[in-house]
Amino acid sequence: MTEHSAPVTENSGPNKRETDATETTLELLKQLIALSSGVLALSATFLEKFWSDRIELQALLALSWALLMVSTICGLQAISSMVQFLRHPDFAWSADALRKWARASKWCFVAGIASFAIFAFLAALTSTSAGTKVSP
Repeated sequence: MTEHSAPVTENSGPNKRETDATETTLELLKQLIALSSGVLALSATFLEKFWSDRIELQALLALSWALLMVSTICGLQAISSMVQFLRHPDFAWSADALRKWARASKWCFVAGIASFAIFAFLAALTSTSAGTKVSP
């Protein structure tokens, strides 16, 4: 062994990379769940500040909330699939399910945040054009 080569231990190699990937995936899923839940909670709390009587904006808000709820549920399902995969590595369906649920969680989150941002922008434009001042 040369002086620059690292010794092979249990914490290096393919098993270490798989463990790191699992930990990273879990952290990402937890963050998606927390962010989705946070946007839902905060937007529901301050709903009266940006509520609009326009049906289009109400529908856009409902769409964003639905997407964020689906993102949260898919994230929880992905974590459940991860637990099943870690408990029973020979169950190939759980690894596939993990990927599908995680992908669904990510894209529902992206779509939910994008639709909420569009809603907030349009609601601000509507309230500004109606002569009311939007407070910061």
